[in-house]
Amino acid sequence: MGVHAFCDYCDTIFVAPTGSNPKNIQSNLVQVYPNPAQEMITIVLDSEQPTTVRILDVSGRVQTQLEADKAAQGISIPVRQLANGLYFIQAESQGERWHGSFLKK
Repeated sequence: MGVHAFCDYCDTIFVAPTGSNPKNIQSNLVQVYPNPAQEMITIVLDSEQPTTVRILDVSGRVQTQLEADKAAQGISIPVRQLANGLYFIQAESQGERWHGSFLKK
């Protein structure tokens, strides 16, 4: 069974496991701007600790991975090398995870 998404603008997509608290999930979303993006994105999340950030394509393949010192101050990531389409962001620090998405045009 496939999943198809048609949109001109995609801000944040997340899937909540059954029984989870939506407030906890909402607090673990990555802020991404500009969205859609062409050259560069900036991501901001609630972490003052070293953070691993991954950008994945819709197939789940890691396209970019980097380490950031303080993600709460914003991390700029070049995306011009990525093909146009939807990408997912995963960030992890000390066992805590954040998720987000952006559209590359």
